[in-house]
Amino acid sequence: MISVILLMAGSATRMKSKENKVFLSLGKKRIFEYSLDLFLELGLEVICVIRKDEAKYLKKYASSIHLVEGGATRQESVYHGILAATQPLVLIHDAARPWIEKKVIESCISSLKNGRRVLVGCPCVDTVYQKEPLEVLSRENLFQAQTPQGASREDFLYAHQKAIAEHTFFTDDISLVNHYLPKETEVILASEKNFKITTPMDYILAKEMIKHD
Repeated sequence: MISVILLMAGSATRMKSKENKVFLSLGKKRIFEYSLDLFLELGLEVICVIRKDEAKYLKKYASSIHLVEGGATRQESVYHGILAATQPLVLIHDAARPWIEKKVIESCISSLKNGRRVLVGCPCVDTVYQKEPLEVLSRENLFQAQTPQGASREDFLYAHQKAIAEHTFFTDDISLVNHYLPKETEVILASEKNFKITTPMDYILAKEMIKHD
């Protein structure tokens, strides 16, 4: 009933690495394997969106996943994944977030099955200012968006096709689908540990964390 679009087709520009960051080693696994193994453990259909030359990293998973070639942008890569999904409900997750927790995924699945869209995030811990006019925003009403994010395949497909027709781009998946098809979205709080490994400093932190995990 649930398809997972696991995004793995990013570049290593901010990581300053020759290798796609999700294929870097982290403890006894590669970064992408932590979330992929968890989604497979939960019995979900997994569509891995990759770059054409990176299928070699997924040989041992060949019988358990579907491979799709990514696009020029994250939004295009998501669309390719949605086209390949066969289940009515879809979760989209960044493979560069290896510490997504099982209980958070299960909460996402429950909400999707109850007809709600889902957005995972974590509370803001820093003081956040609005620039103009300069003022502090209440942290009680703010959170930082993470993944997974989810909705029905039908709604994602419709919204992405509208975005393609209108040449519009969005920063995340829920903002896109809610722009074209507004609907109640449940915010599921995760922890700061569910951060996205993006920069060399993130990778250093991740390697230190795995030592004590």
